[in-house]
Amino acid sequence: MDFRFNLSFEQTALLAGTVYFAGVVTSQVGNALACRSDRARGSTIGWLSNKYLWIGILLEIAGILAIIYIPFFANLFRVVPLPAWMWIVLGLNALVLYSMEWIRKAIVRGFKRSHHETPASFSIQEVSR
Repeated sequence: MDFRFNLSFEQTALLAGTVYFAGVVTSQVGNALACRSDRARGSTIGWLSNKYLWIGILLEIAGILAIIYIPFFANLFRVVPLPAWMWIVLGLNALVLYSMEWIRKAIVRGFKRSHHETPASFSIQEVSR
């Protein structure tokens, strides 16, 4: 697989804009899945518990594919078709964003758990005196 491109400046700018646009969309998929709860894991909530979220994700993906691959929209938005290997890399945006949020939630859950296990040094009555 050859990853080199022989592109003019204008073609490079169009490709960069397309990759950026698609990257924002794929990152938003990861963000939507990660932000369903501020502390709970996705598996705890249930992956299929919100059918409207999945409809929105499918519409978002269909929309970006239509904008990039339907010539009328591609010309309107000034985007160019992306090679398949770029979609694989772009798909990692969602995974990385979801994973970072999963790690943050694990830290918050651990922090909350450790705070609940240690009793306070002062009671509320002692502090208010």
